[in-house]
Formats: sequence, structure tokens, C-alpha cells
Amino acid sequence: MVPEFLGDLAVSGNIVHAGALLYLAGFLFRSQLALRGLIVAGDCVYVLYFYFAPDVPLWGGIFWSTMFTVVNLWMIGLILADRMHFSLSGQERKLFRLLEDLTPGQFRHFVRAGRFEMAPTRRTIAWEGKRLDKLYFVIDGNVTIEKRGRSEFTGSKTFFGED
Repeated sequence: MVPEFLGDLAVSGNIVHAGALLYLAGFLFRSQLALRGLIVAGDCVYVLYFYFAPDVPLWGGIFWSTMFTVVNLWMIGLILADRMHFSLSGQERKLFRLLEDLTPGQFRHFVRAGRFEMAPTRRTIAWEGKRLDKLYFVIDGNVTIEKRGRSEFTGSKTFFGED
């Protein structure tokens, strides 16, 4: 036997509460995917409500709930694309592991903005007192930093050129 209040939800005039509960549940999540997924489900229920509950369908509500659904589905697609690991070269895979705080999408933007270089011999990449127009990230090798007459050595996984 179904409790009376659940049976009342099946009445077309009350289905709006199911949509509102889906919205409310979505707002309880920090995950963008969970939040947007529940909002899409809530909007689908709202469309049903706007169509079936009144004597004449509420086309304005149907239109806007459909627009919200389309936008949220688009954003879900962008979020999923940002999280996807596409094929990376060996160098890119190594760099991605070093920059572990970046999402795959952020990493793709980062890699597109730069280029990989191999310094076959010792090379000066920065000079004391001179501002650099590039940002360097050393993946492999050792770096010697000479500043104010002192020398210091540092390993890989180091940025140079930042302010």
C-alpha cells in the first residue's frame, strides 16, 4: 500500500513538488555533475507539470525549463570533456603527472600555450635583474641558480620566469 502523501504526488497538480525536490537534492551536492544532473531531472519533471497540470499548457514555463535543460546538458558535456584524458605524447604524459593539480582540460590549454624544448648542453635561461618574457618549466635535469654571487642547485620540476 502506498502512503497517502506519495499517492497525492501522482496527481498532475502536485508533480511540481517532485521537480522541486530534485532541484533541492541537486543543491545539496558540491559536484557540478550531480548538481546539474538533478537540475536537468527536475526541469524534465517541470516540463511535464507545465504541460499536464493546467487546463492549457504553460508554454513559457515549458520553453524556459527546456532552455535550462539544454544549457545544463551542454555544460555537463564541457565538464566531461575537461575531465577526459585524450592521447598524450610521452613528454606530455610526463609533464601532466608533474602538474597533478591541473585537470586534463586545463593541461591541454597549458600545453597549447607553450612548447617543449630540449637543451642538449648547458644553457642560460635567465639573467639576474632582467625580466623574462617567457615562463620555463624544467622537467628533467639540474638547474644552477646564481644570484648575488651565490650559486644554488635545484632539481627538475621547477618554474623559472615567474614574477
